[in-house]
Amino acid sequence: MHGFDDYYQCTLEQYFSKLPNQLNELLSYACFPAGKKFRANLLLHLCSDLQKELQDFYPLALSLEMHHLYTLIHDDLPSMDDDDYRRGRPSLHKKFDEASAILAGDGLLNYSYQLLAEMPHAGQLLKLYSRLLGLNGLIAGQFYDLKPAGQREISLQQIHDLKTARLIQVACLAAIYPNLSLSHFKDLYSLGLSLGRCFQLNDDWQDRQQVTEGLNMIREFSEEQVQANYQHERQKALRILANHQYQQSYKFLSQYFPASLG
Repeated sequence: MHGFDDYYQCTLEQYFSKLPNQLNELLSYACFPAGKKFRANLLLHLCSDLQKELQDFYPLALSLEMHHLYTLIHDDLPSMDDDDYRRGRPSLHKKFDEASAILAGDGLLNYSYQLLAEMPHAGQLLKLYSRLLGLNGLIAGQFYDLKPAGQREISLQQIHDLKTARLIQVACLAAIYPNLSLSHFKDLYSLGLSLGRCFQLNDDWQDRQQVTEGLNMIREFSEEQVQANYQHERQKALRILANHQYQQSYKFLSQYFPASLG
C-alpha cells in the first residue's frame, strides 16, 4: 500500500503548510514519522479484496489514522496515562506542553471528520464514526480505562473492546459502505472485534515487563490464558476472511498477527 504512504505524507504536509508556523511544527511532530498505519492498511486490504478503487478510499484511510493519532496524543497526557514517550521519542505534551497537546489532539479529531465529510455517502460514514467512536464506544472505553479496578462498572474485556476494537471495527465496516447486507455487516463487525482483541493482547504481551500498574490483561490472567485467548481470536478473524475469500486481507493479517505471542 505504498501509494497511501505517499498520499499520507503529501496530504498532511500540504494541509499543515497552510497553518501558522507554530501549529505546523506541532502537528508535524505529532504525525511524522508515521506509525504502522494498521487501521488504514486494514481498510485498504479489504477494499482490494472487494475490488474497489483504492485511491477513492485514501481520504477515509487518512481519517482513520488521524482519529487514531488523536487518541494516542490524549492517552499520553498527564491526566490520562501520563506517558512521557511515544514511539521512542518524547510524547507531544513533553516536547511542547500539555495545552498544545490537547489542542493538537482536538485538531486531528476534527480533521478526521472533515475528511469524512468530503467522502461520498458522508452521512452514513459520519453515523458509523459517531456511534462506534463516541460516548457509547471508544470514548467510553477511554473513560473506564482511567478508573481504578475496584471502581469499574464494566469488565476489562469490555474496556478493551470499546477502547481498542471499535476503531478497528470502523475500518472493517467502512470498506463495504454504502452497500451493506446484514450478514456482511455482522461478519465484518465480528472481524474487527477479534482483531481488536488480538491487537490489545499483543500490546499487553509486549508491555508485560514494563507494566506495574493500570489495566493490563497479563495482570488479570496467566500467560497461558492470554496465549489461548489470542490464538482463539486470531483463528476467528482468519476464518471470517477465508469464508469471504478475502485473500489479500488474509495474507496481511496472518503476517501482522503471528500464530502465537512471543
